[in-house]
Amino acid sequence: IAFFCLSVCVLRRQDALHVSGFSALPSSLQHVDVSRKFRWTSHSAASWPIPQRNYHRCDDDARRRRTSSRLSLASSSSTSPFASVPCNDGTLIVQRAIASEKNGGTGNRDDDDNGTQEFNIAYKIFRPMALSSRQAAPVIVLHGGPSVPSNYLWPLVHAIPYRSIVVYDQLGCGESDEPSSSSSSQENGAQQHDNTNDYYSINLAVQDLKALIKKLGIRRYHLYGQSFGGILAYEFLKRMADDDDANSDDIDDDEGCLSVVLSSTPSNVKVVEQEAQRLIDELNMGGNDADNSNSNGNNDDNGNGNVDIAEAFRRAHQCRTEEMPQPLADAYAKAGTTWRGTAAISDYVAEATPNAAKLPSCMMMRGEHDFVTKLCTEDWKTMFPKRRLREKVLKDCSHHGLLENPLMYGDLLESFFAEYD
Repeated sequence: IAFFCLSVCVLRRQDALHVSGFSALPSSLQHVDVSRKFRWTSHSAASWPIPQRNYHRCDDDARRRRTSSRLSLASSSSTSPFASVPCNDGTLIVQRAIASEKNGGTGNRDDDDNGTQEFNIAYKIFRPMALSSRQAAPVIVLHGGPSVPSNYLWPLVHAIPYRSIVVYDQLGCGESDEPSSSSSSQENGAQQHDNTNDYYSINLAVQDLKALIKKLGIRRYHLYGQSFGGILAYEFLKRMADDDDANSDDIDDDEGCLSVVLSSTPSNVKVVEQEAQRLIDELNMGGNDADNSNSNGNNDDNGNGNVDIAEAFRRAHQCRTEEMPQPLADAYAKAGTTWRGTAAISDYVAEATPNAAKLPSCMMMRGEHDFVTKLCTEDWKTMFPKRRLREKVLKDCSHHGLLENPLMYGDLLESFFAEYD
């Protein structure tokens, strides 16, 4: 017990030195109200052998000072705000079966004789020493896009300061390989054949996630998906619920996915496209001030005519900060181009599983001004048992609540995860 308490004190001391990585946040977001106390609704104090939850409940003033320090230091520091956090980097090798008659040249590895190719998926484990913790299970983080890499979600490391956080770049973006059908055809002198679906699909992404969890040997975890990442999380959980092997008698109830968060995740892609277009039309008509953003109609995008509206949309419905936060800018700079955006998953509609009773408890989150509106998320209520689903609307936030109000966002996540540890 003494060793555990000493370790916690060391971790708290290390985290006090961290900065968060957010740049140019407006002053109104640097002093947020954190008067809300944590509420532990699932476990009584008597059910724990030691008071391991106490270290999550640092007093509000101390947490405000610590987070404000991270925000201010991040805006002026040229070094990575995550450099001081213990982190292990790794690579997962995944395979793709290629239907094209001629294969090769699209990945880092040679094809085998059976028409399969191997590609690298890069991952990071922040605070790897806590990966097997039974007091605070790790969080596996799934980024959105598709193909907008995980950089913009790294601030979760500071928003949830004591857990192990696993992030990875899905195939096609960031530090992972980006196979493309055009390069394969051109290098082999063949007629171009669009075999993008050989490399990318939601089902293949689910397989990659399952392979990563197996490689890392993670038996207990929380799942967090932002935007498209939430779709991936749900499809993964649905497959696990439908998989007889995953639900066999030799699997303990206390293992597997303990809870899931769907953050700004639409259940129907066509609906979110329609809602986004509606919001853009409102901006064009001057119906949304977007916090004094440049929606004055002076479009000067070298003939494209979309600069002001795009920026107004960002500041109104995507990320309500004066400037784009650096983690988000870094993610866009490393975004993939082969399988990207809603066009890649335009036909997706979430479908319920007959094994919904086997799904974990879910928290559905979205911003008050999110382009993923209430209409876009309403159908999730039919996918999970009612008693296992809760909904949170983040006041004054949009699509990237983590970058807009990290204290509130982190408090909500940590209190939810703690209920199901």
